[in-house]
Amino acid sequence: MAPRFIGLVSDDGDAHAHLRDRLKGGQWQCVCASKRLSVFTNGADVGLPLADQSGAVAGHLFNRPDFQVVTTLANPFSQEIVETQGRLLVTACWGGYVAFVTDADGHTIHVLRDPSGAMPCVYTHSRQDWIFASDITALSLASQQSPTVDTAALARFLMSYDLRDARTCLSGIEELLAGFRLSVGARGQGLTAIWSPWDFVEPLSETSPEDLASDLRTVVLACVNAWAGRFAHTLLSVSGGLDSSILTACLKTGGHRASYLTLATNEAVGDERAYARVLAAHLKVEITEAQYDMTDIDVTRSSASHLPRPVQYAYGQGEHAAKLRIVRERGIDALMTGIGGDNVFCSMHSGTPLVDSAYARGLRTESLGTLMDICALTGASVWEIGGLAIEKALAGNRPYRWLYDDSFLHPDVVAQADRISGHPWLTPPKGALPGKAAHIVKLVRIQGTIDGFSRDDTPPQINPLLSQPIVEACLRIPTWEWVRGGRDRSIARLAFAGDLPAEIVQRRSKGGPDSFAFDIIDRNRRVLCDRLVNGELRRLRLIDPVAIHDALDPERAIDPMQYLRLSGLAEAEAWVRHWGTKP
Repeated sequence: MAPRFIGLVSDDGDAHAHLRDRLKGGQWQCVCASKRLSVFTNGADVGLPLADQSGAVAGHLFNRPDFQVVTTLANPFSQEIVETQGRLLVTACWGGYVAFVTDADGHTIHVLRDPSGAMPCVYTHSRQDWIFASDITALSLASQQSPTVDTAALARFLMSYDLRDARTCLSGIEELLAGFRLSVGARGQGLTAIWSPWDFVEPLSETSPEDLASDLRTVVLACVNAWAGRFAHTLLSVSGGLDSSILTACLKTGGHRASYLTLATNEAVGDERAYARVLAAHLKVEITEAQYDMTDIDVTRSSASHLPRPVQYAYGQGEHAAKLRIVRERGIDALMTGIGGDNVFCSMHSGTPLVDSAYARGLRTESLGTLMDICALTGASVWEIGGLAIEKALAGNRPYRWLYDDSFLHPDVVAQADRISGHPWLTPPKGALPGKAAHIVKLVRIQGTIDGFSRDDTPPQINPLLSQPIVEACLRIPTWEWVRGGRDRSIARLAFAGDLPAEIVQRRSKGGPDSFAFDIIDRNRRVLCDRLVNGELRRLRLIDPVAIHDALDPERAIDPMQYLRLSGLAEAEAWVRHWGTKP
């Protein structure tokens, strides 16, 4: 069961009493009840009260440096959490949690979300009541309000699918971003960044690649063991690529009870079973093979109806259905994926590591080696990579400019000035290396796509590679080390070279479910065309019906770059129909 929480901050005693009455007799357990704060979780194992009812932590919490699960928050540690307004949790612990901490003044409540973003946090507020929750269903239960679509926010979202700010696409509902603390008190509210990836970036490391790899292997093993130890039986999605293979090796090394699933499409490019079999034979594990099934797909049903944004694609229904079948057969209580591996392990195919090397180490033999590594990785010439590096260097140290997607959108949406302006992590400090800035862009991007699983009918989905200690360890590794030897994610490959078959460690290509996603669109052209051209997105003047109609014309070939965009708009249409909009 996925961890869930509800938190109420209010000076109104009746509001707290009414909430307790509404949650009585169900799955909810009160883990904190004070004059201004009430916190409920859906299980005692995912709710940790602070001493003296001064707050609570909802979710999974592990300590440092031994990576053991935290089972109590007694004094003096609890008091130190209060004195630091919760910040101590970020430095002394890690996990997937949201914490509520009453300030020493007794009047201000600090709500903070861990830097990994593993536990969602949405909230709404009135003049005197602030309600926080892990999901929209819980938030609606606590607030007794049914949210509706915020059309302007949806327009912003459709322009930048994987860039988040606090505003959701539901009216009156906001999201607390990962690594931030919201303080609510008599003097109003304040938002503070309590963690930044820039705090862990080291411009120059004298550590050898072998020692970097050894350190990375240690922290990855520790994090995976910590997560797997919280559950009786884990199901890991195995793609045949490096990241999920690393997790397979970790689960095997740790002796955890685990099942493994690999999904294949009918097209060769999406069939990774050959690599999964090599991995299974090497590690002596059994990997269940299944295929994406079109009967699991319903393009008229929203895959994100439980979320405050339409962040899913229809092909995700196929993976979800395949996993649920195994969950029911084997009593699985946690789902695990390698999501985020490319982002955390700095998979980069550009000239920016060369710029970093030149800035940090000078134009010496080491930088020439990095140039050759990038050429081997990308297949580009020395002149091409050198030119790109010079261009990047001349661009200087400036905030990353997000690329917005206006395809198929209504001209009014494209013309409006309202855009998601960015994310605080995207502004580099003075002297930052451009490669590290690009690495952090990857971390921002993955934050926009990791909260898609339901918190009602499935076990929790754990993405261990996004764990805070792993992210921090990877940020300390210079970008030129990640491309060493002409391989992307080079340090991760080196770290687990002794655990994995050479075919996996040395693999350059990577498949995926794209062909299945394309097939979904092709088979449902007429249905999707009718729903989009005559649907809610058109009524709200968010999409261009003529462009949609032309793209889905059965007599025309769809541009490969348009398939996922059309899938995203189909999901947005289904999501809007689920939630409804204000007249």
